[in-house]
Amino acid sequence: MENPAQCILEAYKDCKIDGDYISFMTILDEVIQDWSPYEDKDKIEIMDTINNLIEKDSELLGEIGWDLPNLIFSALDANWKLEISLSKQPETKAFWKFCNLMASKGEPKELLLSCTEILSNLKNPISITKVPIEIVNPTDIAAYKEKPLKNFALKFHALMQIIQCCLPNIETIYPSKYLSIVITSLSNFFLSAPKVANHLIVIRRVYTFLRDYMPPKIPTSALKDINLQDLKKISEDEKYLQRKLLCFLFSLTVDNFFASSPGYLLGKIFPSALIGEIPPEVEKTFEMGDRLVSMSLSMDIDISQLLIDQIDESIELFKSSPSRLSSTEDVLKFVIEIFNNSSFRNKLPKELPISSTALISLYIYGNYSCDANLPFNKKIEIINLIKFQLQTFLPLNIKFDPGKLVSVSYAMIWLILSIESDKANAHLVLSKPENEIFILTYLQNVISILVSDPYFITFNRFSAIFTARFLKYLPERISWKFILDTLKNCPFDSYVVYLVKIFQDLTTKDKFLANDNLSDFENLSINDNSKENNESTETLPKSLPPRPNTKYINLTVDRQIEILNLLDDEIKLVFPNSSVFDSLKCSKLLAYLSFITNLKSFDKESVNRRVSQISYLLSLNVKATKEKGETQTQSQRQTILQLLSQLDKMEKAYI
Repeated sequence: MENPAQCILEAYKDCKIDGDYISFMTILDEVIQDWSPYEDKDKIEIMDTINNLIEKDSELLGEIGWDLPNLIFSALDANWKLEISLSKQPETKAFWKFCNLMASKGEPKELLLSCTEILSNLKNPISITKVPIEIVNPTDIAAYKEKPLKNFALKFHALMQIIQCCLPNIETIYPSKYLSIVITSLSNFFLSAPKVANHLIVIRRVYTFLRDYMPPKIPTSALKDINLQDLKKISEDEKYLQRKLLCFLFSLTVDNFFASSPGYLLGKIFPSALIGEIPPEVEKTFEMGDRLVSMSLSMDIDISQLLIDQIDESIELFKSSPSRLSSTEDVLKFVIEIFNNSSFRNKLPKELPISSTALISLYIYGNYSCDANLPFNKKIEIINLIKFQLQTFLPLNIKFDPGKLVSVSYAMIWLILSIESDKANAHLVLSKPENEIFILTYLQNVISILVSDPYFITFNRFSAIFTARFLKYLPERISWKFILDTLKNCPFDSYVVYLVKIFQDLTTKDKFLANDNLSDFENLSINDNSKENNESTETLPKSLPPRPNTKYINLTVDRQIEILNLLDDEIKLVFPNSSVFDSLKCSKLLAYLSFITNLKSFDKESVNRRVSQISYLLSLNVKATKEKGETQTQSQRQTILQLLSQLDKMEKAYI
């Protein structure tokens, strides 16, 4: 098409003569359904032409306003010439002018529906890996790769701005109807574009929408047509419904926010889990977290009370179990049934749909990051906190959601702090036989959530720190049962290696030294009065003499045999036959060898027999490799050297 802008103008003239807006829209759709064939100057001319027409002709805008946003928004995805600054891109200026015209002159109901439809269908921006060869400057390359995200940000901000302008210009006695349309579209967007749903670009804009929300106006005719008493009742119901909807959107926003920088958000509360320092740019994330906590207070969301209500509900649900829960499988089945049978539609009308994960995240972050002071007005039993977390987090194992990692970790911190606030009572509760199955199921569940993705190193580290701390509060029988079951069945080798080291600590440390290596939680206090507690200890009398040495776990002969059997399993895994050596599966084998070496308490003959077996299998493998004329990889050589070194230490320990 030689001059598309002129074609649009000609079609507009015909339209004004015969009033056929459908034909005009058909031509417009034909011209700009695909922007890619046009030069940049032609695209700008088209956008300017459309802007000029709708600016001077409100009747035209009223007739075709519904279809325009989708056509103009698609222009941003066309192949424009690269500009480093978004503000310098000519299409940005033309696009914003269009959005301003639509927001100020468009029919608000139609425009709202059109924009929410586009919002629902927004997708993750494409990831660019290949850059045209003519782009060689590093700054230009970075800008080229960032263009899809910038275009997405422009679309999202524009849609939200138009929607926010439309809402207060709509006249209705049922404002919740239009608010629900907006929130439904946002919810759909969060699901359809998960990679950007937790981006700060999105979180900030949704936060602004919540902060600045203005409802549609009540039409003046309603004061005449509807009885004042009925209007008052409708108004009260609508206020409640709008609050419920806004709280639901707030809950979604909080969950998405804590998925934005999960490792750093855990590190903010629990620095021991971090590797390295928190980058300065992450401070923007923490600032957003502070704002969300403040928003919960300004919205009168009683986080502590809502958590208490959900914990009480969880207690009642477990009491309603039709049969005795005697295994982890029973607990799993029961909790999944609870999950499947509950939803927001089954909630009592007085309740607000704030998710448990959002409440936990806000409670811990608010108390320990921004000093929001969100105290509980009653004591929560440790076992009830465990059951609540089981009900909240166990279903996440079925479909893993990395966005819940922070909430799971925060809840684990909460549990430890609750135990330490009353150690004597916690010991009694955790020692009860009827609580054992819940403790074991809880441990297996939260650990599997945190370590199932090896890329989340911060959470892998935290899981080990938590395990080391929590097991020291458990009765020996439960700790041993968890350790043995995990060593036998856990599919995550990295965690098994961690656990072997923790096991060594538990079998060598004396209980009266319970504070050794437990400094990670010292800066946190469940009562938020650690400073006062530290000051008061200065006047306490001297501590009592140490009690007789008692290990957390006694390594009995039977338990030694279990460990040796696990070592045998690893030997078979690493050496499936005499000529095969799988160096990639050596981490657990090395961990067991190190454990046995350091303990120095195993049966000498049993240990030396296994040392000889591994040495023999290694020599056979080296021989077979040479006979085949093959060479070992660098990784294989390093692993063999590690094994030989560990075997040498083992021999010396059991001479």
